[in-house]
Amino acid sequence: MSEKTKRFWWLKLREDFFDQTVIKKLRRMAGGDTYTIIYLKMQLMSLRGEGTLLFEKVENTFEEEMALRLDEPLEDVQVTLLFLEKHGLIEIMRDGEYILPETVRSIGSECDSAARVRNFRERKAVKALHCTLQNVTCNTETELETELETELETELETDTYMSSGDDKHPPIDYDSVMEAFNNTCTSLPHIRGMNDQRRKAVRKAAEQVEKAGGFPALFAKVEASDFLTGRNGKWSCGFDWILKPANLVKILEGNYDNRNSGRTEPDYTDTERYANTGWEE
Repeated sequence: MSEKTKRFWWLKLREDFFDQTVIKKLRRMAGGDTYTIIYLKMQLMSLRGEGTLLFEKVENTFEEEMALRLDEPLEDVQVTLLFLEKHGLIEIMRDGEYILPETVRSIGSECDSAARVRNFRERKAVKALHCTLQNVTCNTETELETELETELETELETDTYMSSGDDKHPPIDYDSVMEAFNNTCTSLPHIRGMNDQRRKAVRKAAEQVEKAGGFPALFAKVEASDFLTGRNGKWSCGFDWILKPANLVKILEGNYDNRNSGRTEPDYTDTERYANTGWEE
């Protein structure tokens, strides 16, 4: 397959999003609806980064860069960031990286082959319903089944590799991976089982992880991070988050390792930075 597999992301907005106390408080501020839209735009912008935003230093400060990328007034972005920081909706990380904890838990994605299979099944269901209502036989059933088989083969081919008995990629002991996580990452919630989605994530990560010392070493690296375990803030990661490709690369590269140096990014909790925002207690 020469064509690169595409991936699509979406934000699964909570049904009670606007009923949350913190969002009600944000909207009741003078200009609150504008700040809420800015927050939503930031969440959408962070999807490809699995809920993170990078300060690329195109502008002098993160807030100025966000104002440029969001096409919003600087003052509105400043107030929004100050509010989000105060209420734990954004956390500033080292190396110019910012995470939106609520967004991390609200991201969905799928590759284009999976989307084609899903769309095909929906079309097939509509076709079957139409045939039932018309009380006729669907002459295209065989063609549809052939198309489905092709799509499923395409989806399987997009996997990095499958767990098989060949010499290059030996079978994976998923129970051992789960046990290593539960025994090592004692600061994080334990997992109770390995479903198909988790097994697939483990397969895709295995080769890269083994080159870095194996899954026990990966989980030890996670447990040693004050940020990933939540020891220095309100947010903590989980097993599924760790194995997402973008997050895995950052963990292995040491982006979340503890450092002795202080934070160099702007401190949005300093209320003297902005005056008369209208939401201070």
